Amino acid sequence: MKIKPTENILIVIVPTATAESNKGFLTEEELQELECIKSAQRCDEWSTWRRVVREQLGSEAAIWYNEIGAPQTKNDKGEEMKISVSHSRSHVAVLFSERRCGLDMEHCDRNFDRIREKYLAPEEMQLATDDKHKAIMWCAKEAIYKYAGRKEIDLKRDIVIKTVDMEQKELTAELCGRPLPTLSVFEFEDQIVCWLSE
Repeated sequence: MKIKPTENILIVIVPTATAESNKGFLTEEELQELECIKSAQRCDEWSTWRRVVREQLGSEAAIWYNEIGAPQTKNDKGEEMKISVSHSRSHVAVLFSERRCGLDMEHCDRNFDRIREKYLAPEEMQLATDDKHKAIMWCAKEAIYKYAGRKEIDLKRDIVIKTVDMEQKELTAELCGRPLPTLSVFEFEDQIVCWLSE
């Protein structure tokens, strides 16, 4: 599935494929790195999102990680693109943007009640009226964390969800007291996807 919400944003969501079927999209160095990943599920996710990047940006698209571990890429022409990657039990999502961005995807059936004290402030719990809202707010905070591009951000203290508008499918939030670009949310099969970009 491809979604192009704006001219400069592309979101691609695909079923997680096997690492074996993705090998043709990996460099020699990545094939060696793949051998070191112990979990078969992790191998599949890791190789699938690389396949998505190369299908969209060209087979020679470079992929690396910055100093905080966020994925970076350049297309075949050497032009830098911003990406954000997420995976659920069954799918991989990649957001492509010319600007800083963040995306997260979660299955709705995950039990967010177990961890809500860790990521929701008391005033946010008033916005999280049902299981779907808790999933949306978790996704929003994870997307913001990726967007922020720095370590030592506390999901509960530093990221505050201010409004949730399910009619418009938008959220507003602040990072360390500063307003952020509006977050967008949509449902894909039984999953929630939240994203934002400058």
